[in-house]
Amino acid sequence: MIAGGVESILARSLVEPDFLEALIVDPKGSLSSYSLDETAKGEFLNADFARIRAFSGFISKVQHNYLWESFPATRKLLTFFGVEIDLFSRYRRIQLSQRRKGEERRESILRFIEFLEVELKSKRGWQFRLMLELLKHERVTWETRLSLGTVPEPMSTRLSIHRFSWAKFKTLTPVACGPLVVRKFCYDPIPIADRVVGDCFDGKPPARSPRILGYWGDRSGCQLRVLQLDRLAAGILCWVNGQRSVQRIIDCVRRPGKDALKPRDFRGLFEGMAEARLLTLRGS
Repeated sequence: MIAGGVESILARSLVEPDFLEALIVDPKGSLSSYSLDETAKGEFLNADFARIRAFSGFISKVQHNYLWESFPATRKLLTFFGVEIDLFSRYRRIQLSQRRKGEERRESILRFIEFLEVELKSKRGWQFRLMLELLKHERVTWETRLSLGTVPEPMSTRLSIHRFSWAKFKTLTPVACGPLVVRKFCYDPIPIADRVVGDCFDGKPPARSPRILGYWGDRSGCQLRVLQLDRLAAGILCWVNGQRSVQRIIDCVRRPGKDALKPRDFRGLFEGMAEARLLTLRGS
C-alpha cells in the first residue's frame, strides 16, 4: 500500500497526467494501492476529476504565458471559442514528459505550436480553420523575425542586369536578401488578427478571401515586411533557394499550355524583385 492521504493523491494527479486520466476512467482501481480510510475513499470516488483536470490545464496555461507575446490573436481566439483550458489539459502530458532542464524558450514555444497545429487540423468547423490560419500567420511572423538575425546577408554582385542578353540573364542565380517565406491563406489573416487583438471580433465566420503572402525579413530596414503576391511572383519566390538559375525557376513555375507568358517574359519580374532588394542576382 502507498502511504499518503488526499493531499498526496491530488499532488500526484497534477504532475502525472496519466495517473489523472486513470482516476477519471477507473477511480476505484487507481486508488486501490492507497491506504485511505473509507470516508476519504468515498470522497474520491465521488470527486469531480474533470475539474482537477481543468485545474491541471490552467497550471499549464499559466506556465506558458510567454507564448502570447508572439501569438496574441491565436490566444484570444482559443479563449473566445472556449477551448484553451482543454487544449492545455491535453498538452500537459507532453509538457511534463518532454521538458528539459535549461531548454531555450524557442524550443518550448515550437513544441507547443506544433502540438496546437495538429490539434486544430484534427477538428472540423470554421472556428478551428480560422484559428489555424491565424496561428500559421503568427508562426511565420515569429519565425521570420527570429531568422532576421541569423540568416546571412548574400553578397551583392551589383551586376548591371539590364544590359545582359537573355541568354546570359537566364543563367543568373537569384538569392533572397534576407529570410523569405511564402504562405497561402483562405482568409486574409492580417485584418482579422487586428480585430481579434483589438477585441473587435464579432464571432461570426469571416468572408473567405484567399491570399498569398510573402514574409520577408528586410535587412536594409531591419524589419519584417509582409507582401501580397500574385501566383507568378509567389511561384518564383517559392523556388528561389540560392542554387537554381533563372531558367530553372521559370521551368518550375511556368505551366506549358496554360500560361501565355513565354520564358523571357519573366525577366521583368526578376528585375523588379532585384530593384526592390527582395532578391539579388548572382553571376555564374
